[in-house]
Amino acid sequence: MTIIDAHAHWYRMDMIWPPEMWDFIITSFATLSGGKYNEEEIKDIYCDADGSRLIRTMEEAGIDKTVILPVDFGVLYDEPVIDFWEMNKRYSELAKKYPGRIFTYFGIDPRRENAAYTFERAISEFGNIKGLKIYPPTGFSPSEEICDPLYEVCEKYDLPVLSHGCESAYNEIQYGAPEFLRDMLKRHPKLRFVYAHLGWNEFFTESVDLLKDYENVYGDISGWQSFSDEQILEQLAVIEQNIGSLDKVMFGTDAPNFDVWTQAKPWVDRMKAIALPDDVKRKILWKTAEKVHGI
Repeated sequence: MTIIDAHAHWYRMDMIWPPEMWDFIITSFATLSGGKYNEEEIKDIYCDADGSRLIRTMEEAGIDKTVILPVDFGVLYDEPVIDFWEMNKRYSELAKKYPGRIFTYFGIDPRRENAAYTFERAISEFGNIKGLKIYPPTGFSPSEEICDPLYEVCEKYDLPVLSHGCESAYNEIQYGAPEFLRDMLKRHPKLRFVYAHLGWNEFFTESVDLLKDYENVYGDISGWQSFSDEQILEQLAVIEQNIGSLDKVMFGTDAPNFDVWTQAKPWVDRMKAIALPDDVKRKILWKTAEKVHGI
């Protein structure tokens, strides 16, 4: 069975976070692992200098295609060693290194000067951008008008937008909540939109309403590997009962963020074996992602 990971990341020590933040991230994950990994082992998991660990993980897990999502934290924190433009360029280069296997989005904070121009420039220069990644928990609502020029670029090039869709510790206001999306979705009714993590814990019920109310909204279940099979089936049943199918649901790992708890392979194996009809599993595991991400 084909497998598409519709939500993953690629981390290096010189990208995403500034050096002092990386120190905190590594220490925190070592602690969160409950002693399973020390800090050097955490570095090996999260810091993948050339993308080879990502490819190795895909091969071990039987993942055929992966969508990688660059995140721009440079407005919230200091800039990393490699700034957001160079980070996105390297994501693009990694996707070109593994054609047909790795696909990339462009990540930018809408509060950056000339954000829409920069995004459109990347689409033209890089030649392989598959969508826009935004991360509202850095401190903005996805319905703020400052975001509209970015959405308009996506509409112009028929590209989807993927946004963080669950609770976050980055900001006191939970900008990842569905309530912050509705004004934007009313203004952009044809924009393909992916609500990542489908609300996870806190916002799951509201995320189902979002799928029901807006034809153009999809979701991925990255992060759901933290749930039992019973909870996964219960939540998928709620989605199916409310919107009539599971056609809007995509598989994702959020790798490497969950790797200290669950590696990609057991997560893939669980979803391949879960008690759902084969045609439904095919849609979740690859068909919907193929359509939404254009891969």
